[in-house]
Amino acid sequence: AWWRTVGKSAGAKLLVVAAFEKDELIGVIPFSIRKKHGVRVLRLLGHEVYYYRSFLVREPTLMPLIWQTALEQKYFDAANIKNIHDETEEHRFLGSRANLVRTNKVYHCEDLGLSREDMLMVIAKRLRQKLRSTHRKIEQDPDLELHYCRAEPVPQDVIDFLVERKTIWAADKKKRGVFDEKDPKAFYNEVITMNAKKGSLLLYWLKYKGEFIGADFSVVEKNIVYGHTLTYDPKGAKFAPGIYLTAEVMFWASENGLIENNFMEGEEEYKRRFGKTHRIIHEYAYGRTIIGSLYLWLYRCLSFVRGLKERSAE
Repeated sequence: AWWRTVGKSAGAKLLVVAAFEKDELIGVIPFSIRKKHGVRVLRLLGHEVYYYRSFLVREPTLMPLIWQTALEQKYFDAANIKNIHDETEEHRFLGSRANLVRTNKVYHCEDLGLSREDMLMVIAKRLRQKLRSTHRKIEQDPDLELHYCRAEPVPQDVIDFLVERKTIWAADKKKRGVFDEKDPKAFYNEVITMNAKKGSLLLYWLKYKGEFIGADFSVVEKNIVYGHTLTYDPKGAKFAPGIYLTAEVMFWASENGLIENNFMEGEEEYKRRFGKTHRIIHEYAYGRTIIGSLYLWLYRCLSFVRGLKERSAE
């Protein structure tokens, strides 16, 4: 989906490393190569929209072979690899061959298997009060509507709102990623429709007086809900749409027997408020050429400055 709607049209090159034993495919990791300021940068395919929690390999011991093969290719100047988990083969491999750019946290909630009321009781008091207040308004005020979708047809106006609102947010926060691309809506149309067909879509939205005030796109895979994209319109802030939709996804996961709610990459406040525990992930940089090493040095400097600004803002 990313390759068809974003990568190919943006001039990216596709690089797929595959391992075979005789005629059997036993491992595969997809990469893309894009030019950044004239430098050819290797990244995991769609790294700005996908959270690579694990890779497609028959055995973890194949990881060093696949990564070594990728880094030996002559088609790139620098590699920028993120979301590498602690205590993995790829973390050990990259830690010995590449430079660590930064370490992040991935928050998740395992307080599942509880009723809605029991889950509310493990949430901080002020947050619990906000959630109950919005829930009462939904029950009492016909102008405030909560909806969700798991299968086709997916309402196009929900996708439109999700992308348009998130694009405004990304521009305001000076966030780089898929919302800088030529047509992010094409990507979301395809990936949301694809998940609807698979039965792995979980799309929630809130409307007030017929207008959207919030939307949340999540993906259900292997008994885990991954929170992909959350957005809201500040006009509806009094209803706390962001935290309410996050909670609704958690309640749905608990009531449907899932084992985890994963908030994916990022340390936004709402993730810390709902996520009881976290995993450590790493971002690595590898310079193959002189120009690539220079590019990565500048990139690491900028990452350090951004990190200081984010901590000071908090």
